[in-house]
Formats: sequence, structure tokens, C-alpha cells
Amino acid sequence: MFVILVAPRKAARRHPDRLSRTTDSLRAPGSARVRHHGGMSDEFEAVAEATRRLVRRVDALSDEGFRGPSLLPGWSRAHVVAHVTLNAEGLAGVLQGLAAGVETPMYASQQQRDADIELLAPTGVSALRDRFLVSCTAFQDAVHHMPADAWSGTFPRTPGADPWPAGEILGMRLREVEIHHVDLAAGYSPADWTEEFVDAAFNRVVLDRSAGPAMRLRTPDDDVLLGDGDGPVVSGSRVDLTWWLLGRGQGEGLTADPVLPYAGRMAMSDFEAGYTGAVQPGGPADTRRLTHLTITKLAVDEQMSNNCYLLTCRSTGEQLLIDAAEDGATLLDLCGSRLQTVVTTHQHWDHHRARREVVLATGAETVAGAPDADAITEQTGVEIVRPVGQGDAVTVGDCELRVLAIAGHTPGSIALVYDDPDGHPHLFTGDSLFPGGVGATFGDAAAFAQLIDEVETKIVGTLPDDTWFYPGHGGDSTVGVERPHLAEWRDRGW
Repeated sequence: MFVILVAPRKAARRHPDRLSRTTDSLRAPGSARVRHHGGMSDEFEAVAEATRRLVRRVDALSDEGFRGPSLLPGWSRAHVVAHVTLNAEGLAGVLQGLAAGVETPMYASQQQRDADIELLAPTGVSALRDRFLVSCTAFQDAVHHMPADAWSGTFPRTPGADPWPAGEILGMRLREVEIHHVDLAAGYSPADWTEEFVDAAFNRVVLDRSAGPAMRLRTPDDDVLLGDGDGPVVSGSRVDLTWWLLGRGQGEGLTADPVLPYAGRMAMSDFEAGYTGAVQPGGPADTRRLTHLTITKLAVDEQMSNNCYLLTCRSTGEQLLIDAAEDGATLLDLCGSRLQTVVTTHQHWDHHRARREVVLATGAETVAGAPDADAITEQTGVEIVRPVGQGDAVTVGDCELRVLAIAGHTPGSIALVYDDPDGHPHLFTGDSLFPGGVGATFGDAAAFAQLIDEVETKIVGTLPDDTWFYPGHGGDSTVGVERPHLAEWRDRGW
């Protein structure tokens, strides 16, 4: 369990005036130490006011309301409240550590934080509500007792992680409270955000998306460019753009030319360094940590921008690499010494240029779809040891991936599905499926018909909406986002 570094107050029995007494305590600190730090009392008052609104909302939820679904896939409202509670406790602990001059991580680990949410959410409505209220007060008290010079310090989110400026804590908490208040799906919407919060959140999410796919955001006031090069133009208000860039909704209130790209859900706990799938050649990898498997995505080759995926079993350390596309030295540095398997999703040259170097250096077993195996062997000079087909299994340590044979882009293209026992499926599609359409078939109508039929029957027709998929180029998406467009793709013929 996560150790709370704040001495929690004894939870009081609920009285009719409990709410008013709790929210009244959430006021900007009177301490000169806080006011002295560049208007920080104003920033805290924004946090306090947002917290008062959230406290009233949570206090009004019935027991059944707590158990109802939130806007976050797989999470009830109780999960959201548990998450916001742990965030307040973690930040209060950080502030206490800064005040004492002791480096204090916000969480023991990402995995422990996730586990703590799952433990706290079902503890009972009264206990969860009380702990939520206590955590809000604990955060306020920790801010109140911060010396002015301590705000110039830093803290790690988890042990050994990159440091975060202490001066960002109030903004982090404000985003946490306001965004997850909407996620509760209990009557609060982005339209209820203040203009000041919308501007701050928009600027922050634009910054966090700056290395992602290219696009132009057109607001009533100005244009904002994301990424490098040309991209679609997405137009709308700042509040609607912010909500969409956070990965919420389907782009309601927005227009796009030519089509609305997939934004991808961002990790919203104080804009933590969570997985987005937005990677660029020459840039850092992006890592997603599941309970049993770690997924690391790396883009290589400025021209082709291929995605390579390193899967690591968290119990054994064994690794599997999907598409050794290019830059073998970087891939070998990424993999370390536990690489057991190299899977090639299809025979096209841009997906296996580093395959020979990686396989010869590691002795990894080679896997590919049977109809493409001979072509890959001929092109790389390294034999495909294990040709696979529909329904076969490929393992990485204790984790198993199912093979889907998706012909059309090439005769032997394959996709791999990891059915996460503690979450949603994860699908690695190669060049068979992308956000916005299926892979190229180079004007071959028969190949296109085969590909879209395979995608419809083996992916869209069988996997749930929350299946997250990882393509061979570009950003990620989910089956649910793409499902409504399948008929449109079929009609246009690509």
C-alpha cells in the first residue's frame, strides 16, 4: 500500500453541516509565506474554489451514484474519487518533504499508485468520501505550511524519476481537480470551467502535445501549430479543443479539414508523464506499464517514421521486439540483454532493415506470418525460424499474444493481440490498420477488399471498443474510435 506521509485527521461522523465546514476550510492560506511567492495565494484560491465545487459534487453522490460509470474507460465514479484522493495525499506528502528539506516522491511507483486506486475504490462509499475530504484538507494544510523558499525546490513523481518544479504543484492540482470533476459524469462539464482555467489548460496540453503528430489548431483568436510539417486543420473553441486534446469525447464542437485525427487519451493525473504514443524519429521512446507487461514504443527513420515496439514481461524480464525497422544500434541499446524474440509484421523493406543486426547480436528467435516468411528471409539473409498463422500464440515471458492473420497489405501480414487480464486488449497492427483507415493496397481492389474484410471480421467484429491499437507508423488509436468509420473506408476504397 502507498504510505501516506501526511498525518491524517480523524474522520468525523457525517453531520448536516459537515460539507460547509469542510469547504469553508479550503480557502487561500493567510500565511505570508504563501502570499510572498509571486501571487501564489491567487493560484491557491483557484484550487480551493475548484475543490469546493468538487467536494459538493462528491458529497451529493448517492451510494449508487458512486458505483456508476465515469467518463474514463473501466472506471466507476469511485475510481475517479479514489484517484483524486491519492493525488492530494501524494502532493501533500511532497509538500511536507519540501518544507522539511527531504526529497519525497509523490508515489512509491506508478504500479503501486494504480494498485492503490483499485484497492481504495471499492472500500465503501462513506469511508471513501471521508478519506477524500480529509485528503483535500491535508493538501491545503501542507500548502499553508510551505516556507517561501521551498517553492523553488523540486520533487520526483516516483523514486528516481525526473524532477518536477515545486512551483507547478498548485497548477497540477488544479488540473487534476477540474478535469476529473468532469470525468465524474455527474453534471459538471468543460463549459463550467473558468476562462482562466481554459486558457491555462489549453496552453499546457498544447505544450505536452508539441512533439506529437502535426496539426494546426484554429481557435477564434489564433492558430497554433503542433508537431513538424503539414497536418490537418482542427477548428473550434479553446475549451472544445482542450477537451479533445485531453483524449476525451469524439471531437464534439470541432471541425476538421480534411478529417479529425485521433488525439489519444493523455494520462491526466496532473499531466503526469504518461503514455500517449506520440513519438518522433530521433526522439525519446514512450513507455506504457501494464500490470504484467511493459510496452515501449520507439520511432525510427526520419523518412519512413516506423514504429518499433519492445514488450517486456514484468515478472521474468524477457523481451519481444515487434519490427526491427531501422537503427539497430538504438534498438539494441533499448533492448538490453533479455531479447528472446523478434516479430516482423510483414515483408515490406522498411519494417525489417535492422532485423539482421538485432538477431545476429542477440540470437533471438524470428517470427513472421507464414506467407511472408520466405520473402523476409530472402531480403534480410536471416531465416524466419517460426512462421505463424491465425490463432497461433507468441509468448514473452509469462505473457501471451494471439496472432491474427490480416492479409491484404501483404499476403502474410499479421497483428498481435495481448489480452491484458487486468485491463483492455492491446493490439499491434503493423501496417494493416491505422487511425483513419486500413493499410495501403497500392490500387489493388481485390487486395483492399480482402484487407478491409479481414479487419472487419478479425478486429472490429471481435475486439471491444477499448482495445488500444499500435500501428506501424504514426499515432495510436482504439477500436471504438475507428469502428464507426469502417463503412466510410469501404465506400471510398482505401
